[in-house]
Amino acid sequence: MASEAKKAVFEFEEGSPLPDEYKKLLIKMLEHEGERTGNKSFFQFLQSVLEVTESYAPDVEAKLIMADYVAEELKHCIMFQRIAIGLDKDLATRDTPFKHEAFHLPRESWADESFFHLFLDLNGAFHAGEWRKSSYLPLRRIAKTIEKDEFGHSEMGYRFLQDICNDPKGKEKVQRLLYKWYPAALDTFG
Repeated sequence: MASEAKKAVFEFEEGSPLPDEYKKLLIKMLEHEGERTGNKSFFQFLQSVLEVTESYAPDVEAKLIMADYVAEELKHCIMFQRIAIGLDKDLATRDTPFKHEAFHLPRESWADESFFHLFLDLNGAFHAGEWRKSSYLPLRRIAKTIEKDEFGHSEMGYRFLQDICNDPKGKEKVQRLLYKWYPAALDTFG
């Protein structure tokens, strides 16, 4: 019976011939992700994280946590760079500015930075969770690590927001900023 017929499973390894549309979609996705050593915009973003942290982090512990965040993002950058090189050498060196509004919103307080991580890194975790089923095996192999790290980054933002909310003025600020960050975070889903 046709309904009992096994579905063909397509999986592609680095260097495998790829259907044109499939390859274009992979490249588009990796451009959107932006974490590549050839992407100046990614490093500008990391620099802004360090600047906001230096200006607004409440204590040395928060600064150390953010240093760990930057290290993990650089690890992701190397992972994505390897995939980009195997897929399209031009992609590996192409600067791809971030298109989503959330990457362009001013982060003018520790609460802004914390919301960014709560929402945007959570978005990254959701994307990476989908990559666990990717038919492009190099992407599937890195998905679990990235998903775990991104959930941790989101949790970090949540913890920082909890600390801010311990103070009534901080709680009021967080409430106001929610209306800035929540719509921008939803927009990252397309």
